[in-house]
Amino acid sequence: MTRTRVTIICIAVIAGLILAGLLAYVQKNMPLSQGLLAVTDDAFGGPFSLTDHTGKTVTEKDFTGKYRLIYFGFTFCPAICPTELSKISSAMKSLGD
Repeated sequence: MTRTRVTIICIAVIAGLILAGLLAYVQKNMPLSQGLLAVTDDAFGGPFSLTDHTGKTVTEKDFTGKYRLIYFGFTFCPAICPTELSKISSAMKSLGD
């Protein structure tokens, strides 16, 4: 596996972890009357073990107390991925600093 491919996979995993955290934040802080789907911690999760861009193994425990988002994109995704990344960006902006 090339270094570029590993980097892309790591970025996708990190983005996914951030999205999961953002979804949990939004679910706890925005009423469902605004048209948002309720997502609970019970709907996702479980132990995992991944390799980061430096070759270090990371697990769910490395992200305890942090926002997490996992997003798995595609190698060619002209329509859906930009839309989903835009949603992620909007959610991140709503978090503020």
